Amino acid sequence: MNKFNNTHVVIMAGGGGTRFWPVSRNIFPKQFLKFVENKTMLRNTIERVLSVVPSSNIWILTNHLYKDIVTKEAHDIPAQNVIVEPVRRDTAAAVMLAASIIKAESSDASMFVMPADHIITPQEKFYDDILIASEYIENNDCLFTLGIEPTHPSPQFGYIKTNPNDDKISGVEKFVEKPTVQVAEGYLKEGGYFWNSGIFAWKVNTIIEKFALYLPDHNSGIEILSRSWNKNDWSQNVEKVFSSLPSISIDYGIMEKETNVVMLKTSFSWNDVGSWEALEHLYEGENAVLGEHVSIDTKDCVVYSEKQLVATIGVQDLVVVTTEDAVLVVPKNQTAKIKELVSLLKEKGKSSYI
Repeated sequence: MNKFNNTHVVIMAGGGGTRFWPVSRNIFPKQFLKFVENKTMLRNTIERVLSVVPSSNIWILTNHLYKDIVTKEAHDIPAQNVIVEPVRRDTAAAVMLAASIIKAESSDASMFVMPADHIITPQEKFYDDILIASEYIENNDCLFTLGIEPTHPSPQFGYIKTNPNDDKISGVEKFVEKPTVQVAEGYLKEGGYFWNSGIFAWKVNTIIEKFALYLPDHNSGIEILSRSWNKNDWSQNVEKVFSSLPSISIDYGIMEKETNVVMLKTSFSWNDVGSWEALEHLYEGENAVLGEHVSIDTKDCVVYSEKQLVATIGVQDLVVVTTEDAVLVVPKNQTAKIKELVSLLKEKGKSSYI
């Protein structure tokens, strides 16, 4: 495969999250879990984009808590390309930081931004779609996003409403926050709605113009950081800039406000693995199982065990997770409450488990 030498890929690997408790913890979030091929989701993402751009054009943004893990997973990427955010300020700040660096490296470059914790197959279709996106943004000063054809009315994803046409690339009418199941059912009946993949692309100069238009505080940060990249005051300036910024997502801060956004209807298979029950789409059989499991009359369950044997009898639609120090049992349709559970653990003085 040919590589795009003036295209940079930014991998977002700084999120914490609680949805995969008790396996995922504050110091070991979802992107470091091994759900496919005994590789972390971050490692799978790195290998996916290594086929697209040179390793020197891959940038991984992470929290200071995860620097050592990320550096180990990114052993074939230059160490300076692992960029540490001093504090969490959501994805707009992360994109701002990446744009500052890429501007300093190559001011006429294109950049892709993508999460570290999605499962995408096959590689060939991912490459083909990235090629289409690259060629489009090379010739158009727009913001570009990738949309996923919905397979069911999910309330777990944001949606993108496109102009009704049969083209692979469509204009975006609006972004929609996570809906109820009933609203999502209406989206599927109406058509023209796609899941928001969280994968974006643009020329670096174009996104900087949008920061200047919609997020002037972030734009001021770009001016400071692009000048100090690879200089002695870099870390000091990153800390100063980040501490001054509001916490806001790139979706809300820019994408939802901009009128010149286009979307590619992807051809690859996508799973953001947003919750335990999402694993059932990755594994064939009556139950989705990672680890040792024996069962009698067990159906449509998700079972994850690090070391222990899990045995189930006469149960259905459950998530069962065991680690060295914790066990979780929850109906699949109530996994959204895991976040509440983690908060409860904190209230009860059991922070060592989170």
